[in-house]
Amino acid sequence: MFEMAKGYRQAPGKGGDKKRTDGKRVAGQQDFGVPGSGGSNPHSNLQDLDYVPESVGGWKKQPRGPHVHDRHITGMTIGKSVPLVDSNWKITGQAQYGDDIRLPGELIGKILRSPHHYAKIRSIDVSAAEAMDGVFAVATGQDSVNKFGVLPVTKDEHAMAQDKVRHVGDLVACVCAIDEATAIEAMNAISVDYEVLPSIHDMEDGLKDSENPIHDRGKYHIGESNVQKRVFQQFGDLDGMNKAPYVHESDWETDGLHHGFTEP
Repeated sequence: MFEMAKGYRQAPGKGGDKKRTDGKRVAGQQDFGVPGSGGSNPHSNLQDLDYVPESVGGWKKQPRGPHVHDRHITGMTIGKSVPLVDSNWKITGQAQYGDDIRLPGELIGKILRSPHHYAKIRSIDVSAAEAMDGVFAVATGQDSVNKFGVLPVTKDEHAMAQDKVRHVGDLVACVCAIDEATAIEAMNAISVDYEVLPSIHDMEDGLKDSENPIHDRGKYHIGESNVQKRVFQQFGDLDGMNKAPYVHESDWETDGLHHGFTEP
């Protein structure tokens, strides 16, 4: 976020020393208005039809294809250093980030988190926090009881902890107040009574049966274990393997990889 009066110029361009301060944004070799600044037209609509291709309603001749057109306007970028359009603002301390912005009527939220790896929540007392001046709302897991998850068998997630906390930092309660100091004070005024349970820090221990399984998945639960689900798969010629003169069996370990690097 930037102040409107300072103006902003996109690189590369040939705008000279002139800077736009009216918030308008144009295409091609022209100055741009301040990003997110409001102004007369803050929605990045193209203004200068001389630099808009004919294919999308502009006047700019586009003799070949869109990529060729873009290269004609901006030049080749492969193998070149491209300066960040907002780098000067950042390195001089003039850029504003989300944490710097305060809006009229804005409220501040804080979250109370678990200090324990694994524990039952015996009770939560939010009365002291609710009674404080400047506190607008206090919520716990009982205010959001719906479960969610990717698959029916994994619908064991909650917005905030309800009967148990399952890791250090698990969300227990949240407050909404007029400013950050009040929100922190209200968060610290919430009293939680825990019954600490044995925590699991080893994969082999996690596969064993437990009197206190981490999750209760109802009809999907497997005995008294912490196993989320079991999947059995068969591939290849099993009969041929059984008849083979030699079969080698072993265990292999591989590094964990994310299954979809381009996911948002």
